[in-house]
Formats: sequence, C-alpha cells, structure tokens
Amino acid sequence: MSLRSYSLGIASVGLALLLGCSSSSTDSGTSGTSGTSGTAAGGTKLRGAITGATETGVIDLELPAPGTTAKSVSPLADPAGTTTVTGAITFSAGGGTITLTGTYDAATGAFTVSGAGYTLTGNLKDGVATGSYTGPKGAGQFTANATSAGAVTVYCGTFKSTGDAGNWNVACDAGGKCSGSFYSTTKNGGGALTGTLSGTVLTLNDVKAGSTPVTGTLAGTSVTGKCSSDGSCTFQGSVEACSK
Repeated sequence: MSLRSYSLGIASVGLALLLGCSSSSTDSGTSGTSGTSGTAAGGTKLRGAITGATETGVIDLELPAPGTTAKSVSPLADPAGTTTVTGAITFSAGGGTITLTGTYDAATGAFTVSGAGYTLTGNLKDGVATGSYTGPKGAGQFTANATSAGAVTVYCGTFKSTGDAGNWNVACDAGGKCSGSFYSTTKNGGGALTGTLSGTVLTLNDVKAGSTPVTGTLAGTSVTGKCSSDGSCTFQGSVEACSK
C-alpha cells in the first residue's frame, strides 16, 4: 500500500499500519504474554490496537454471548440483538489502562464505546472491528480481530516516508488474518489496514486506497517492511513496543 498512493498527507500514510499493542489485561480471554490474547470463552472477544498521532495501545472488546432467544451464530459471526459492549485500552509507554462501555447493534454491526474521555465508534463485520476514535490527545483509528479463530498477536510500531511519519499497529490471529491502522504525526490523518500473515510474510492493503500492498517480514516478535514500491516508505514494529 504505497503510502504515496494514499497521497502523502494521509496519502503518504496509506501505509502499513499494523494495529497493535500489548496489554497486561486480566481478562480471561487474554494470556499472560504481552501482545497476545487467548480464545474467547463465552461471547465474542476481540483484540487489536488504537493508533493516534501521539499515542498507541492495545484494545480489548467483549460482546456477551447471544441469549436463548437469539439466533445461533458461527464463531466469527456477530451476536444477535442489541447488546452491551465492555472493554479496555492499555496504552503503551506506561500510559495505564482505561475501561470502556457501550452498545452494539447486531442488525447494522455498529457499536460505540466510551470511557475516560475517549469515544470509539466502529463497525463489526466478519470478526473484525474497524473504526475511529476521539480522546484527550486527539483523534485516531482502531481495528480489532475476534479471538474466536485463536490467539491474536499485536505489533506496535512506526512508519516513515518522504515528508511524512507516524504510528502504525497491526493485529493478526492464529489463522493469519490481520487488521491494522495508522496515523500520521505530521499530516493529521490516518486509516485502516487489512491483510494476511502467511508464515513470516505480512501483506497489508489500505482499506480505502486499494493501492500497492505493503509487504513485511516477521522475525521473532518483530516485523519490518516497505510501504511503497520504491522503498521510500518503511515501517517497523514489535510486540515489545506495545508495552514499552
């Protein structure tokens, strides 16, 4: 996703922002390993990251299991009916944790959660939540993957290109399904990413731009790559960066 095709202003940021950060959440669906989460035990649980110009962090969301009158759903399907959403954001760099509460409408997939001055508005589809937020430190983007497909690992990092730079995060589940987000620290804008992790090869596309895919290589708990075909845009991130 060549940042340049997203047009260096948000455009230059059509880059690979991988969502993620790690959390020390005590949620039963979260493992003790920073940056990863376990399989949901009851309802639909999701893990991903928020990405702003000056902040990043792991986000965990949980929707209750469908009630007895709700239609049956597949593991990644969206719970039926309007339900209460709970969650938390654990900020990197020792930023602490805040709790979130809100509502989810299964008919539209839309949900809104808020807490401590943050408001996140998004949509849940096919086991992936995508949206934007506002908070005390400004606006940003977020995505999160359902843990139903297995543990979700999040990577936090940054991107740099000609005339632009910013934060990016990505979350990948055990099946290799990835989602992420990025936000420019210089252009005041961002977007969402979607893609796959196959072995050690990460491929991401800007959800809106549809430009050249961003490609990266996973080495242990770190990932590096290019977000432009000519190499003028690069990115790097790691599980550890989510908690530092």
